[in-house]
Amino acid sequence: MRDRLQNLLKKASLLCLGAAGYAFLLLYTPVSIPCPFHALTGLYCPGCGVSRMSLALLRLDLAAALRANAALCLLLPALALLFLWRGGHYLRTGEWATPRWLSSLLWVMIALLLLFGVLRNLPALSFLAPH
Repeated sequence: MRDRLQNLLKKASLLCLGAAGYAFLLLYTPVSIPCPFHALTGLYCPGCGVSRMSLALLRLDLAAALRANAALCLLLPALALLFLWRGGHYLRTGEWATPRWLSSLLWVMIALLLLFGVLRNLPALSFLAPH
């Protein structure tokens, strides 16, 4: 179990380090990752606004985070709980296998994000576009 904990902590540390590095780039340089889907089509994908949402959450500005990407912002607590459950399951059992209920839940979240991606491009729902 100790080896699994070390493995999990290494992966989590790398993820946090990458996120912190990207946040540093966004805050202190003009560098950012443009959305290739938006650049090619002019439409907003389900992920458009994630960088602005993340920076707003770092400032604890929930209103700005919701304006940037409401769907993902609302799904974040559920995603965090799922990742914590997965990590705990891995620590206890050593298995990364995904149970059917978790796969189903993730597919529902993906469907919601895709629906959000369609809706945010409709003129009547332009308030869903990232600001």
